[in-house]
Amino acid sequence: MPSRRNDVAACIVRKENWEEKEMHGKWMTFKHFDEIDATWKEIVTAMENNTLERCWVAKCSTLYYDPSSVGPGPTTSGVITVHTSKENIQLVGEQLISIVKHQV
Repeated sequence: MPSRRNDVAACIVRKENWEEKEMHGKWMTFKHFDEIDATWKEIVTAMENNTLERCWVAKCSTLYYDPSSVGPGPTTSGVITVHTSKENIQLVGEQLISIVKHQV
């Protein structure tokens, strides 16, 4: 789970043939690390069962600390990015909103 990892900067999930897709659209959701694991799990599950049907790649920040980054120390929140094509950005955004609402 992202909130427990400090060995890599991001967790990444890709669909098959993702490299063939043009990904010029991106959605981001920011979460406190107390919430990020549950949201990440929902997004990964949605990608696997095609609820996020036109999402090709998703990334989630971890607890990885980069001393060259801005800030005095490790962060308490992270970001999940969902990548899609420019043509599907509205569709994926609506699907993502539906998934993230379940976390509220």
